[in-house]
Amino acid sequence: MVFITIVVTASGAAMAQTVAVKQDTNGKWGFAYIDSRGNMGKWVGKAEFTAIEPYVDGYYLAQKDGKWGLYKSDGKKALDCKYDHDMISALSYIFAQEAGKPDKWAAWDKLASDNTSFKNVSITTVADSIFIVRGEIGSTYVTRRVQNDFIEAFGSGAKSILQMREGGDVKFLLTKNGVAIFNIGIVKNLFGDIYGCSTTQGVDIYNLSTGEYLASANSSIFQKPMPTNSTLLPIPMPSYSNMYMYISNTGKIYRDSVPGYFDDSRIIADGKGKYGIANSNGEIILPVEYEAISRGGERRLERDGSDGGYYYYVCKGGLWGIVASVDKKYTMIAECIYPYNEAGGNKQCPFAYLRYHKDKTNYGACFVVMSTGKAGVLDNFGKEVVQCQYDGAEYSEYPHFAYVYDNGKTIAYNLEDGSIMTRKYSGYTRISGALDYLLVEQNGKYGIVDSKDNVLVPIKYSRITEAVTSDNGHLNDGFHVWDANGHIGVVKVINGKGKEIVPCGRYDSIWGYESYGVIVVKNGKQGCIKENGAVFCKTVYDGHINGTKRVGFVKNSASSNDVTVDIYDYNGKYLTTATSGSDSWSIRYFVQKYLL
Repeated sequence: MVFITIVVTASGAAMAQTVAVKQDTNGKWGFAYIDSRGNMGKWVGKAEFTAIEPYVDGYYLAQKDGKWGLYKSDGKKALDCKYDHDMISALSYIFAQEAGKPDKWAAWDKLASDNTSFKNVSITTVADSIFIVRGEIGSTYVTRRVQNDFIEAFGSGAKSILQMREGGDVKFLLTKNGVAIFNIGIVKNLFGDIYGCSTTQGVDIYNLSTGEYLASANSSIFQKPMPTNSTLLPIPMPSYSNMYMYISNTGKIYRDSVPGYFDDSRIIADGKGKYGIANSNGEIILPVEYEAISRGGERRLERDGSDGGYYYYVCKGGLWGIVASVDKKYTMIAECIYPYNEAGGNKQCPFAYLRYHKDKTNYGACFVVMSTGKAGVLDNFGKEVVQCQYDGAEYSEYPHFAYVYDNGKTIAYNLEDGSIMTRKYSGYTRISGALDYLLVEQNGKYGIVDSKDNVLVPIKYSRITEAVTSDNGHLNDGFHVWDANGHIGVVKVINGKGKEIVPCGRYDSIWGYESYGVIVVKNGKQGCIKENGAVFCKTVYDGHINGTKRVGFVKNSASSNDVTVDIYDYNGKYLTTATSGSDSWSIRYFVQKYLL
């Protein structure tokens, strides 16, 4: 027996009473009052039902003449007994279908306590317990108090129904769990419990078994082929640039872990800690079964020069391997046998990528791998050419070689012929110019050596970079060098030896590189040094004007509208002095007359 407590006031005294479901002597069921002492009181209405069942939110379903009605917790009638048993409760309404009349529905408003605020109700069945509801919401007396009660009972996510209670037509989708999806048009089953619901903005994708909103798409989603066992349905994610959600034909959901395609592929995640790879057509090209996937930083090409693609680091069981894409087919070139590399207390992917040029058109690759804190090398087919037994390894672009470090010594492995060479220095990095130039470090000083460790530029500078200036001028076979005081100089390799053509500290800066020499600056004045180190002209000029056969160095540019120009040929020979106006037309005329 179910009891509902109410309060009755009589003669100024309040006495608690309850309403209970009760059966009379004729076997009929009804509702009756019972006081706090358990004494049975009057019937609420008549005992005329063949069955009474508890429903939702304190409501009851009561059966009479084979049909069902809806009753409130106080035993008062809400809907007559002329409806089917399977009523639908969603948000603030209870919808009932009239028995034997599938196109005729009624709606009881739990907030307004009547069935008049939702008129002309019709419900269309989409699938098992999934319906489209249409009707007209009339104006009601909903107050702030009722709204707060509603939110407390149904949650803040149900506010949208209140926003539509001002009147007007409404259409929404009801799911089997009573979730309402508003303002929908066409509803199409994609597969399983996944449905596309068209709106004025496009198509929203829902899992209607849970009511979960999955993604938004345009209406072309209805024309796309549905996924098969080997494909996924890609759907653009709303509010995310170049991000996709994927749905399988079994209803599984995947999402991009990072935006953008890599070699026509994307890393996808199932939201449960597993990752795989799919291409732009939705084909699964690496199963969603790995604990982590990280794309390599460089495009990878096979040794034979065939177009490859990208490679991926993959993790399974806490161990890492390498998967490479060649012609958009994926191959495991290193099984998942390498543990994390511990560095500074942090777990890091145990691979580093080495890249080298075989010749001007073809590329090869190798991988430095770490296992239990020791470094080794794989070739680009996954073969372990150097076992994991060294202290470390370092990224290098020097051709054909992988570098490992053992007790402070640098060991170079030639991946072409398998030869090994112990190198004298550390920090080998290809810097610029021909392939034979390597930047090295020793005791905090830097120099340049060739592939056989022959010193080209003495290991004495605090810093060395390519000889490139801010205007993109470049000196072939040249380097910018700095001394311990931070003064810049220029070194050029001439006949296999490095020569300091601009000594450190002699000039304030290097302005640029021209075909006739190096423009240098001292105390704000320009001069020029030839590439063999000889002085072209002294630093006494305000600027220079280039020509095709001659160059002009400008004097007194700040003191007169006309400027004086000393003219030299490209070998540094002084020819003559002339004057020119300082405006652009005058300089153009001067160039045509004197420098061409």
